[in-house]
Amino acid sequence: MNYWQLSIFFFAAINPAAIASAMARHGEDRDAPVRWLVPAIGVAIAAVVYGAAAFGAKQVLDGLDIEPESFRVAAGIVMAAVGTFVIWRGAPDYSAASGGLSAAVFPLALPLLVSPAGLVAVVTYGADDGGGKTFGALVVSLAIAAVLLILRPRPGLPALDAVARITGTLLVVVAAGLVVDGVRSV
Repeated sequence: MNYWQLSIFFFAAINPAAIASAMARHGEDRDAPVRWLVPAIGVAIAAVVYGAAAFGAKQVLDGLDIEPESFRVAAGIVMAAVGTFVIWRGAPDYSAASGGLSAAVFPLALPLLVSPAGLVAVVTYGADDGGGKTFGALVVSLAIAAVLLILRPRPGLPALDAVARITGTLLVVVAAGLVVDGVRSV
């Protein structure tokens, strides 16, 4: 699979618009002098987790005693479920979560940036395409999410929600392709 195709798939799995929409509703102070700090910490945590998953994908599958083809089917099912949720409900609401720097860990890093769909995508593509290419393609989506999180476009929340739902639709399409590819490979 080529780099840009992987980047689009990770954009769908991570869904930066849904993350920005969820965090904008979270209620952090937009005028804080370090409003970039929470996104920077959250993205750094996500990069470390995703990097470990991408470079250790084959070891994860070996440890679970699962063939890459079977995992591809399971990844497609998880991604389809997440995509369907986003289409149906939009971005998740974490407005009751803690604020300040702890928001960088929860809800930003986990479960928004490091989501179930993102993790299974990283493992399945990491096993198929290698850790370096997978992580490189993933960084594009993390960078887009970081920019959106730093900008905090509150007036654009309806637009972010629409983009998040369209991206959820793309995720369902990618998931269907993974399931079909996994079934054909088995």
